[in-house]
Amino acid sequence: MYDALYNNNYPLAISLGYLINRDFPIFPILSFAIYGSILGLSLAKGEDKHKIAKLWLRFAAIIIIFGIVFLVISLSLGFYAWNFIRFIQLGVYFLIIVALLSAIDFKPEDKQKKILERYRPVMWFGRTSLTILVLEVPLAEIFRLFLSLIYPNWVNDLFICVLFGLFNLAMWGIILFFWKKKNFKGSLEWLGAQIVKKASRASKKSKDQ
Repeated sequence: MYDALYNNNYPLAISLGYLINRDFPIFPILSFAIYGSILGLSLAKGEDKHKIAKLWLRFAAIIIIFGIVFLVISLSLGFYAWNFIRFIQLGVYFLIIVALLSAIDFKPEDKQKKILERYRPVMWFGRTSLTILVLEVPLAEIFRLFLSLIYPNWVNDLFICVLFGLFNLAMWGIILFFWKKKNFKGSLEWLGAQIVKKASRASKKSKDQ
């Protein structure tokens, strides 16, 4: 990829960047969505909850161990393999997902309602996570520029960096608090739902005809 970039072959560099870039390559990050879909289908089919939890806990443990072992091997060979970090991340994500399923979704309905009421602000972030992922960087960049004018060397101050992160979190909390009154209309998740609804209506009409 970098050879293509240095040789001014930008179309090839961009194409390879999407596939094998260090930060956010399509592979293996696409596996996050694929495995998530598999888990979602298992839940939708009404498969045994305890079996689902055990299966995905084992999967998470295996993939974390795999990632750690191969990351250590790559470091011992003198290079840092970013994709092994992705394996560890994937395992940790599924540990969190199984923990949340066990703590909320697998509980009786009356307990679910109480838990959801208590943690409603967390649900706002869950319902708009893709939108936040896309918009967080430009918004944080604006904050960074303003902060750099006041305190140019703030990136070397751990306390200020923590405050910067908390400020971003608080700002998104405020945005979502008001946005929820419109049911997050206009978010990427909302747009995706509208597309799916229109597609399902069109397929129903074609079947009726």
